This record gives sequence, C-alpha cells and structure tokens, in this order.
Amino acid sequence: MRGTSVALALALCGCIALGRESYTTLTSPNGAPVSPADEVPISREHSGHGFAQSPTALRDAGDVLVSVCDWDPGFWMIVFPPIPLPLFSNEDTPGLPGTTLVRVTFEAQGPWQARFSDLALVAPDGTRRTPIRYRVVLPEKAESLAGQSGPVRELEPCSRSVEPHKTVKRATAAVLGPGELLLTFETGDLPKDGRTLHLDGLTRSDVPVSMPAIALSGGSRWYWYRFFP
Repeated sequence: MRGTSVALALALCGCIALGRESYTTLTSPNGAPVSPADEVPISREHSGHGFAQSPTALRDAGDVLVSVCDWDPGFWMIVFPPIPLPLFSNEDTPGLPGTTLVRVTFEAQGPWQARFSDLALVAPDGTRRTPIRYRVVLPEKAESLAGQSGPVRELEPCSRSVEPHKTVKRATAAVLGPGELLLTFETGDLPKDGRTLHLDGLTRSDVPVSMPAIALSGGSRWYWYRFFP
C-alpha cells in the first residue's frame, strides 16, 4: 500500500528539472537595475519559474538602457525523481572570439549621438578598449524595445544573436533616434573580473549625457520547471 502511494505521488509530481543560466550583470551608483521576468521561456510549449535572478540590464541617465550580450544557457539537471543528473549545454559561445558585445538602448527620442573614441571597456589596471565594430538597430527590430509603449520593466538576458559588421574606422560617430546601438569590443587580453564600461561619448540633442562608470560582474538566473508530464 505504501509503495503504491509513493508511485502515485511520483506520477502526480512528474519530473522536476533545475536550471542555471549565466550572463553579465551591471551596476552603477545611480543606475536602476532591470531584471528578467519570473516566467522563464524553455520552449514553445513550456516555461519555467525563475528565482535568484541577477539583473540583466541597467538604466541610467533616464532613457539609456545598457546590457552585455553574453547569455549562456548553462545547464539543467533532473532533481526529482530521485538522483540529480547534470545535463550541460555543449553549444559553442557565439560571436567573434575574444570580443565582448555591448547593447546600448536609447528608449526616448533623440537625436542621440555616440562618439566611439569615448566609449570604452576598461580593465582594473586602466587598460582601455574602444569599439572595433558597431551596428544601429531600428526600433521595430530592437529586441529591447519590441512591443513596449514605455520603458521596459523586465528584460530577458541579451544573447549574441546579431553581430555588428560596420567598422568604426569608417565612422567617428553613430546618430539615431530610439533604437539600439551594438558595440563590439576586443577584450581577449583583458581580465574578465573588474571590468568597467565607460560611455562618456553619448550626447542627446548635442547635450552631453552624464553616465557614470558601469561595473560588470558575473550574474545568473536559476529556474525550475516540470518537463514531464
């Protein structure tokens, strides 16, 4: 009888999986963090429940939203029943090796201007790297603006689904209204810990935008979901 009850309980509970995604999280003295939604997309038919979620973006200067596009699906493991079995992702890291992709979203009307020589990723020892490539994404195709009537409240981690191809050698600045500016930095020789992002080269209607240094650190999102039945 007891064995029947246990079997019935297992059948009702199904199989529970625990997962962890990783990505860069951002902080600054006056910035407002933006976190992902509690509902985690798993597939078209399934979604999970997030917890212990690091912010995925940082809003500063009112209308500037900054993300680092390095989302890694990480791993998930079966935790019930009854022995955890790790199932790791074997996907290669997308994008140009030895680079970091930063997404700067302008949520309001401009014109916004970005001077590439004053945008930099900086190592703890002061070594600076300015962008080598850029791409302007129009509002209707911008993932961080899609379907939004105002500033985003929740934002999924940014992945390297779109790569910049224009070289900054052919331009000194990019001008745009609402939209995204994708920046590729060459960072293969920089330590991963202790980096800061400096966006001193932004102006709006020819007025400098005050952006304090943004600290980058490792972040993650844990989630669970029932994958059977």
